[in-house]
Amino acid sequence: MAARDIRLSLVERSTPLSTVAGVVMAAGSSRRFGGDKLLEPFRGRPLLCWVVDAALRSRLAFVNVILGHRHRAIRAAVMRDVDGAGLLTFTINDEHERGQSASIVAGLTAVSAECTGAMFLVGDQPLLDAGTIDRLIAFFESSPRSICYPCCDGQRRNPVIFPRRFFADLRQLRGDVGGSAVIAAHPEAGMPVTFGDPKPFFDIDRRADIDLLSAQVKDSSGASAQLIGAFGLETSRVISFCGSGGKTSLMAALVREFAAAGGDRILVTATTKMAIEELDGPWCGYRAADAPELIAAIGNERRAVLAYRTVDVQRGRILGLSTEMVDTLARSGRFTRILIEADGSRRRPLKAPGANEPLFPESTDVVVMVAGLSGLGTPVSSDT
Repeated sequence: MAARDIRLSLVERSTPLSTVAGVVMAAGSSRRFGGDKLLEPFRGRPLLCWVVDAALRSRLAFVNVILGHRHRAIRAAVMRDVDGAGLLTFTINDEHERGQSASIVAGLTAVSAECTGAMFLVGDQPLLDAGTIDRLIAFFESSPRSICYPCCDGQRRNPVIFPRRFFADLRQLRGDVGGSAVIAAHPEAGMPVTFGDPKPFFDIDRRADIDLLSAQVKDSSGASAQLIGAFGLETSRVISFCGSGGKTSLMAALVREFAAAGGDRILVTATTKMAIEELDGPWCGYRAADAPELIAAIGNERRAVLAYRTVDVQRGRILGLSTEMVDTLARSGRFTRILIEADGSRRRPLKAPGANEPLFPESTDVVVMVAGLSGLGTPVSSDT
């Protein structure tokens, strides 16, 4: 196996969030597509970058991208676009023309001895998100000797997590054969995880698939989904809001847009306080002391959930969740979107943060800073 490893530390994690390595298969020449599929623009960025970004935002211990065909151009495109947290690794598979098996073997060379499994991702699933990846990891952690894969509409999909005990079988693969051969040989080890929404698993094979997927996303989001597109939040999962001048109103508007798109399980909360009247919004309120209690309380609730710990009746406030509890809920995979109000402004149009705020959970994907237009042209004082 001729494989060359290139390591690039972007923002190194102090400790891995899981013991599952991520291997992104991106070495093929895309013959059916008729061009450089992984560099093809999809909603403003190269196709591969959506998958790499989702992997870096997930609980994967690290992400190893297997490159082959046009590896210099593809690596450069990823590095220009991706800004995720974690340790990103590139492995150059010089024998990529021998088929999938060569890339699988090349990917396993980068999996450290501490990893209990490896998730193999394909580079042409641009709607795959960190929440889907984390849900698969959670199921694997509950049964670490099983081959864990998503199942949608009765069909097995990608990505797939193989435990270490099957690495030797994977290394024996030859030709244009993937991990399906190992799954077929060990049906007793399979652990399907059922998903109701097929969109995250849609893969691009031909040019027409990009137009089809773009149309599906547009149709599902509706003409009213203007804020999601304006802020670039289509694939963001944990979104923190700070500043002043209408954070809660903006969160409510985004909840309505996400809910209209369908399939989203939305959590709204604060890491500080919110006015008690905010319970009356496009969500249903749930009070819980910790993450397991909240998940048990909401059950199969499909409406957006506003979660809080307790109520301060005298001050007319609800007290939100700790950043640690939000991170636990993000890792649970129960919610596809989590929106957090990370500071308060006492309804002033402008905000100067205190020494201990904003309170951002570590799982935050995107920060949206807010200011009120009524503050423009006014003196900076305690009134504004």
